[in-house]
Amino acid sequence: MPISAKECRLIAAQCLRWANRARNDEHKKIMVDRAHHWMHAAEQLEQGARPATSFGKSRLQRRVRAHDAGLGNSRGL
Repeated sequence: MPISAKECRLIAAQCLRWANRARNDEHKKIMVDRAHHWMHAAEQLEQGARPATSFGKSRLQRRVRAHDAGLGNSRGL
């Protein structure tokens, strides 16, 4: 099932939350860049273009859950 513009915006918001929790500037920049990527994908979807995002919905959900589970680790994200 393709991802929707709304889901892209929710992922972007999550990336910004992760950026706010980042323990170093490099990780913060990565998450802000990802948020911009997802917002751009949402805009492309709303304009009828196919975004450059290749994630399927279930794959994306697994990645978000895996990242959430790793927030308590020492990597700084």
